[in-house]
Amino acid sequence: MHLASLSVYIDECLTFSYPPNFSTCLRNNLAEWVLKYEALYFKGQPACIGLCLVTIHSLLHIADCIEWVGPIWSTWAFPIERFCGLL
Repeated sequence: MHLASLSVYIDECLTFSYPPNFSTCLRNNLAEWVLKYEALYFKGQPACIGLCLVTIHSLLHIADCIEWVGPIWSTWAFPIERFCGLL
């Protein structure tokens, strides 16, 4: 169920238009998803830190990217290129 909800959020990002409060809802939904991910997999155990990937953290910034550059369907490469530039 957890992975299925992420799939729904990504699918919503790929629509051609967004409702006025889309970024706020997406930001909240993805933050909740990341917290649930940490509860399910990391569980606060230092031995499991390898499960806390940068790509999981980057989900928290998708709403910001949408606000900065517009719809993801037309600019999906931007966040990936930015991420690669940070490496």
